[in-house]
Amino acid sequence: MENLVNIIYAFVLMRWSFTHPTRYVMGFLIYVSSYLGWFNQDILIGGVEYGEFLFNLLALLPVVYGWKEIDSRIKAVILFLSLFYLYGLVKPIMDGHQGWMLSVKSSKSMTAYFFLFYVIAFYQRLDWNKIFRFVTVIAVYYAVLYLVNSVGIAIRPPFYVKQRFIQCFYDSFMLVAFCYRLTREKPFNLSNLVMLGILLGGIYAGGYFSLWVASLLILMVIFLYRKVHHPLVWMLLAASVALLLVIGLMNEEALGAIWRERQASLDSRTFYNEFRWQLIAREFLSGYGYLSRDTRLVSLHSMTDETGYMSDLTFVDAGYVDLMGRFGLIGTILLLLVPLYFLGMTAWNRQTVPFILMVFSFYAVNMTWSVFSYPQGIIVLALVYAFLYQNKKLTLWQES
Repeated sequence: MENLVNIIYAFVLMRWSFTHPTRYVMGFLIYVSSYLGWFNQDILIGGVEYGEFLFNLLALLPVVYGWKEIDSRIKAVILFLSLFYLYGLVKPIMDGHQGWMLSVKSSKSMTAYFFLFYVIAFYQRLDWNKIFRFVTVIAVYYAVLYLVNSVGIAIRPPFYVKQRFIQCFYDSFMLVAFCYRLTREKPFNLSNLVMLGILLGGIYAGGYFSLWVASLLILMVIFLYRKVHHPLVWMLLAASVALLLVIGLMNEEALGAIWRERQASLDSRTFYNEFRWQLIAREFLSGYGYLSRDTRLVSLHSMTDETGYMSDLTFVDAGYVDLMGRFGLIGTILLLLVPLYFLGMTAWNRQTVPFILMVFSFYAVNMTWSVFSYPQGIIVLALVYAFLYQNKKLTLWQES
């Protein structure tokens, strides 16, 4: 049943990718979110999951078909990132660690870049207001779910038996929606402040502390950038700070608990990554590519634990460790230049500044969450890169 539904949906999206790009992007976002947490997105064949790989691969077809029409600077990015993907496939094979099938299987998370290729290739054909409004609807839905779940109410999806409650798979949508709401002409009127508060509360309730801190920093910078003088805004900001201080004074354990939780999280990452750094030191410059956990090299160094965090070279909760393991120091530096490529061409204005700040914040978020090598980060960066490129600076020739 699940396989059939997902395969039919894949063919629908493939048709839309050629005929209705905006509808395709929104449909793709529904799929990667596991249909908003209500249905399983997997396509299982012989016990192996192919759904994510298939849906990402289909995004390449329109790019190949329309290659001649794509902007030359976008072509350069697509070719550059394609070489990265191929390097990750070939490196462990050339090193004698594994065969083609294991390389392809281990590359699944990086195939999210195929969706990025589509979005940046056809950025001019996309209705960005419609897409960002759609992302905002999903984000508010996520935020409400997290806030409801935080008070002990778990809503269980009727069709998705794998989950005990509706799970939000793309918390980063909330940060995108947060930035989008800050692009409005009057971002600090009462209705928009309520929306920003819901999104900020959802990000915090979701447990992604780095995204929450990034949201607060972006908000503060936008305050200064817009030179906000509205007394209501500053009263709300002062009240929020005062409330945190009161809570801290009334209950010293409150702030202490938050600090201990963050410290425990960082300590656990350090512990989990010990064997990864041992492996990285042996291929410090070049990395291992998409090395499978089933290879002899990983099995000799990794450890079995209840979480499964110590049985694989790749790691979603430590982005720079993950990049170093895959691509080494040289590849990591080169991949991290891609965001700067887009930022360097972007005009700074009311619509772009919140998203520019979001991209910069991801360099910090990547310390605790792999946003440059896992779909939860790549998918939202695809949307942001394409939107920023649409708002690129005019060259002297174009201006004349």
